Order: sequence, then C-alpha cells, then structure tokens
Amino acid sequence: KRFPIPLINRLEKHFISIPNVLTEKGIHVSQLLETWALDFSSLCKDRLTVFQKMKNYTLEECFTGFNDETVSFIVFDVINHMHRERIPTEEEIDTTEALRRSKELLLKMATIEAVLRVKESRLHTEAKSITSEYFKFNLCTLQDYLKHIFGDTSLCTNELGVHLTLATTHSKFLSEKEVEKLILSTGVNIRCISLHQFQTEYQYTREIQMFLTEEPEIGSNKKTLLVQCERGVDNTKLIACARHKMVDELKDWREENKKSKFGVFVVFLILLNRQ
Repeated sequence: KRFPIPLINRLEKHFISIPNVLTEKGIHVSQLLETWALDFSSLCKDRLTVFQKMKNYTLEECFTGFNDETVSFIVFDVINHMHRERIPTEEEIDTTEALRRSKELLLKMATIEAVLRVKESRLHTEAKSITSEYFKFNLCTLQDYLKHIFGDTSLCTNELGVHLTLATTHSKFLSEKEVEKLILSTGVNIRCISLHQFQTEYQYTREIQMFLTEEPEIGSNKKTLLVQCERGVDNTKLIACARHKMVDELKDWREENKKSKFGVFVVFLILLNRQ
C-alpha cells in the first residue's frame, strides 16, 4: 500500500545459483556425482589395519578449489557440452555417460595424496581404474603443466595472442632455487612475483610492463610470468583485481606489438590453505 507496484518490482532481488538452473536429469546426475565424491573422500574402515591411523578427508581437502557449487557446475557444463554435440533433448542424454564425464572432470581436481589413498576408501574396488585415469590425464606438477602449455602451439592463437591461466595448489610458495629448476627443465625464461610484494597498483602495473617489454633470452621465443598469491580464499578480490589489470596490460601490449612472434604465458598460482 505504501509503494507503487513498478517500484516494488524493481526492488525485487533474484538469487540465481547453478543448482537452481539444473534440469531434473541434471539434478539426478549431480546427486550421483556428490555421492561418488563423498565415497572418494571417506575411508572404508574394513580396509584399515589396527596400526593405520587415517582420517576422512573433507571434499575441500580431496579436490582443490572445491565448494558448494562445484558438483552442480561440473554437471551443468557436461550436459551443455553434450547438447553442443547435437544431443537435442534432455531425454536423449544418457545419464551414465553424463556421470562418467562428470567424474572425469572432478577427478582432474583431486590432490595426489587423495588419489593414492583411494584404495583405502569406499571406492577401493575402483582404485586401479581411478589411479590409472588420474595419472593418464593429470599434470601433477607445475613443471609438467608448463611443459604442456609450452608445447601446445594453439595456446597462443587466441584473441590476445597470449596464454593466461589460473592454477590452484596446496603447496608452498616457490623458492628461487625451485624457479631456477623450472627454467632449466623447460628452457624458457620465467619471472616469478608475488601479489603481496606490491604496495600500490602502480608498482604491480610497472612490473607487468617491464616483463612484457623485455626480450626473451637468446634461443627462446617464449617467456613466462608466474604470479603467486597466498590464502586464495581470503584474497579473492585482490586476485580478481590483479587478473583484470593483467588482461588490460596484455591487451595494450598486443595492440602495440601485433607482429611480435614471442609467446607470452602468464600463470596465476593461487595457494589454498587446507581446511
């Protein structure tokens, strides 16, 4: 009675999350995937001896970056991808196939220690296939990942002409010696910085510009910037701002260097604390 209807409509708030947009079949697949994830993280007591002292992992400990919407998002992405493969209707989507693809994506987020102890979990009967699948597709170290992206020529053919990615880890900050080992093993010039070393946006921007303008070492046509940030969960806004600024600088650099043949790789390495 106090406010006109149009004003009330404009003030209405709508909360949208991935679980709310899943179809009936999508909800069913997400429930099956969540059950599988819980079995993956839960120990089978019958498999443990009296001398083994092991505790159940949380889903956040088993899967890097896991949150309340991870399962639903994976299923949503898988079903959308199946639609793009010319599966026109929801009824034609095979639940078993959707679940298999969803498990494959979730497994790529698993930590190595969680995979190695899956033989003691409720999924001990699937341990061999899970371990084989994990090590077949997963790049377990930063060194493996860098070698992979350096060897993929298609990664520098996007709109920016550069490769920008974000990786999460439970490991500690890279030391100078570890960075030197990465340089020797990959043969690529690597600069490593921390977001916490900068007091102002200007300092951060200046560091990016210096990296972009310096020439790669002789014999290499690639250069990489590793941007480390600790306590990723507590610094989401900082990471988002840093990434946004990085994209702006990369666009400006590419605009001024359209004929550059150097491959530019930027990796945000986000450290997540175990819960």
